Amino acid sequence: MLSRLRALFSLLGYRVFMAMGSMYVVAASVIGFETLALLLGYATMAPIAVPVVIAGIALWAVIRGRLNRRLHRRLPRRLNCRLNRADADSDTAPPD
Repeated sequence: MLSRLRALFSLLGYRVFMAMGSMYVVAASVIGFETLALLLGYATMAPIAVPVVIAGIALWAVIRGRLNRRLHRRLPRRLNCRLNRADADSDTAPPD
């Protein structure tokens, strides 16, 4: 019984650790790694606020990505291709 409980807490700790790590990576990809380093450099002033700010940035990135996917899914195919043309190479872009 005790070993099962220990394994359960170990698994829970691992999942929380992975969620926190992925939050930092998402936040860094949104604001840039240099800005994240600057934010973490000021952690001595308000250390309790850093995880809250990082979680907010990560949540904002996830919501923005889902809204973009939903918008592109609802757009007509021709309009969607035109919006993505700036991202695509000139030889792979569909002709008009």
